[in-house]
Amino acid sequence: MKIAIVSDLHLGYDIFREDAFKQAYNALNIANEIADMVLIPGDIFDIYYPKPDVIAEAINLFRDLSKKDWKAQVIEVKGTKVFTNVPIVAIPGNHETTAQDKQNPMKLLSLAGLLIDTSSAYTIVQKDDEIISIFGLGAMSDNSVKQKLSELNPTPIKNMFNIFMFHQSIYELLPFNENFMHLNDLPDKFDLYICGHLHNLFYENVHGKKLIIPGSTVLTQLNDTEKKKGFVLFDTKEYSYEFIEINSRKFIIKTIELDNANDSQILEQCESEIDNSLDKEEKPIIKIYLKGSANLSNFSLIIQKLKIKYSNTAYLSINAKELTDPNKDKSIIEVRDNKIDQIPIKELGGILFNKKLKDLDFDFSLINTDKLFEILSLETNKEKAILKAREFLEV
Repeated sequence: MKIAIVSDLHLGYDIFREDAFKQAYNALNIANEIADMVLIPGDIFDIYYPKPDVIAEAINLFRDLSKKDWKAQVIEVKGTKVFTNVPIVAIPGNHETTAQDKQNPMKLLSLAGLLIDTSSAYTIVQKDDEIISIFGLGAMSDNSVKQKLSELNPTPIKNMFNIFMFHQSIYELLPFNENFMHLNDLPDKFDLYICGHLHNLFYENVHGKKLIIPGSTVLTQLNDTEKKKGFVLFDTKEYSYEFIEINSRKFIIKTIELDNANDSQILEQCESEIDNSLDKEEKPIIKIYLKGSANLSNFSLIIQKLKIKYSNTAYLSINAKELTDPNKDKSIIEVRDNKIDQIPIKELGGILFNKKLKDLDFDFSLINTDKLFEILSLETNKEKAILKAREFLEV
């Protein structure tokens, strides 16, 4: 059986909302043409409370997709109620996670019969004489995932090709938090492991089998390795896989070396690189790495000028983490670049937040504390932060 592994669609993503929908549409429709079924390991939506028009976009997308001719069919689901036999099988990601036992936006698509939510459940799919079992584990707090796996004890089903699908940070790929799941924590004896969450393509080995992370279908993190967007097509009989690239917005990376540059020199060199990268037909994403040394006293103002000047012709991202000012202390530059000891401040804050809760003997199975921290850290208005946190907790 041929399986399309399509992940992290992030419908409703603020910056590239049109791209998110268009590229999700392209990926899923190509998948329908070349695959027998689709697996989505999380983050169909960008936030757990998407606007009604975003939900409407998703409904239209999956309604059209569910009506297409699929070669495989869901014949049984163990552990949850389903309302379709269409072989589009998904789990919620960390962007969709809500408080325990509360509905998330991906679940709404399942309740509408547009896909199957296989969270903590087995979904069994058949094509001709081949049968596949998918056990899914939706995103949860890094502090509780190991305990949850122990409680569920997912076990492969005999005489089937068994897949374990999850959405979680993995320590071997993100080695800055010991609470992250390790590869050895994954249940043994499955034929294939599939993970969402990371937005770049990865292939790893787990218990002698393959772990596939297809990456996202839309550009979000502007990493150097995130230039190609698409999904992975896996063939169960051949035990082979290939990356299927989809059309996406042009992403251009430029590096500028500076030598004790002043304000006008920084501005002039940036403008030159940007002008040479502009496209008459499309608004490209341009990421500029600034390296070397410069006077950074007016750096924020320079960046603001560039973004205003090119607001209608390009999406700009300026990375200055390797740019130093001889007159400034290194620690100040690291804070400006949102990193301390190479760990992003947001990640460090989340680690400290969870450590404090752990010291207070907090029961991490109650809520996704990572999501709660994200809500509190991203909202700058105190009243709005409290309101969103209460909505999440549903106090």
